[in-house]
Amino acid sequence: MKEMEPTVLRFARKYNLPASVIMAMAILESGYGYSRTAIFANNFFGIKQWKKGSDAYQLKGQPNEDKGYLKIMKKTTTGQFIYEENIRKDNWYKKFASKEECIKFLVEDVFLHKTGQWKRDYSNVVRNYQRQIQSGVSKSNAAYDFAFMLGERGYNHLGGKYYATKTMKIIEKYNLLQLDQGRL
Repeated sequence: MKEMEPTVLRFARKYNLPASVIMAMAILESGYGYSRTAIFANNFFGIKQWKKGSDAYQLKGQPNEDKGYLKIMKKTTTGQFIYEENIRKDNWYKKFASKEECIKFLVEDVFLHKTGQWKRDYSNVVRNYQRQIQSGVSKSNAAYDFAFMLGERGYNHLGGKYYATKTMKIIEKYNLLQLDQGRL
């Protein structure tokens, strides 16, 4: 994850974003870079791809999160269920050529909504963070609010409080607020 830091810092500084939150999101969403989406799709932020294509990666073998609607294909000798994944509409992830491409997409398409192609617009979350920093709100409080607002607006299906709490624990554990120092 450390190798992502220079790229995260470059985009965070360019657009006045919390590098601490972006790094914490990468750690949280990719299991410290060891998730299958991170390894096989360079997707460190759990970014969904809502249609099949060459830029999509299908995550298979996930636990049944669809309230029993997925067909169980078999049960292994160790008790693990293997689900019919082809009918799941939410197990496709965007595939990136590199970590840098993934970070750029998160910042420019997801956060800033520059192309308008991402289905949710989080640019108001960015503007709120920037206003808070300019008005003197602590970087820690502004980072919490940034993560909270992302969760509340649907970045994570468990909501704002959950997402902000998880993100801030990672920020504190790895002292990631230091990445936000020296910026307006």
